[in-house]
Amino acid sequence: MRTPFSREFVRLALSVGLSPLKWAHAYVYFSYTSHYVDAGTALGRNLPKIPRWLEKWALSSYRGKAAPLPEAKKMLEVNQTVNVRGLERTLPLSAAKDAVWRTGDKILVAECACRELAENPCKPTEVCLFFGKEVAEFVHKQKPDKSRWISQQDAVAILEDAHARGWAHLTFSRDITADRYFVICNCCPCCCKAFYVYNQLKVPMLYGSGHRAEVSAACKGCGRCVAVCPVSALSLTGKKKGKKRQAVVDAQACLGCGACLSQCPEEALSLVRVPEGLHPVLGYH
Repeated sequence: MRTPFSREFVRLALSVGLSPLKWAHAYVYFSYTSHYVDAGTALGRNLPKIPRWLEKWALSSYRGKAAPLPEAKKMLEVNQTVNVRGLERTLPLSAAKDAVWRTGDKILVAECACRELAENPCKPTEVCLFFGKEVAEFVHKQKPDKSRWISQQDAVAILEDAHARGWAHLTFSRDITADRYFVICNCCPCCCKAFYVYNQLKVPMLYGSGHRAEVSAACKGCGRCVAVCPVSALSLTGKKKGKKRQAVVDAQACLGCGACLSQCPEEALSLVRVPEGLHPVLGYH
């Protein structure tokens, strides 16, 4: 049964001074996520142009960051209190306003709200990993039939399976969670509403992992990486006959998610660190 009360979430709300309005917002968002997402994308899709104030509100209240597989796994495997300040030295994540976060040995996996909206969703659909007791416990109370507790090992296995499929790992923070990262979503561009808003509506709600894909001379131009890139940052040069085909990276577009790496049969792709990817969405931090 859905309830606006959760001991863990109450503690979070009191510790950060969450206002009643944001409390109500959190209740709606975590209780009716697919409806919330559907309404938001429908609004953006039907507006001739998204107003500046609406875009600013969206970016100040909700932001996502790409995480390559090794860093996403680290987030779930940490089993001690971590001061998130300066964490980008080991994880490509934006600082979460000095929050102290504990992963613990239990992680909540839930049905993907975006895939619930798709007519023929990519499978598996149980791919959203909630961590941190406050939010995870609250989500489980709201959606006991669409979520379950799993071990860190099970969560890592879900990440690895998603990586093998060429999906991106996106971690999200919200003002209604005190700007803490609370979930890792394993996203495909065909179902994910965050990628739809970013790619089609041009709202820059996603930012880079602090990495960028790089192509070596071993590339044979098969195009498998191009097919899975969720932000169209990869393309092929040359022709099938004559000049050698090779994948090239648009450095400005690449989020450094690493989705392309698992699809390259020649292992010609790698991720390199780039300092500009560590900055949050410009103007809205």
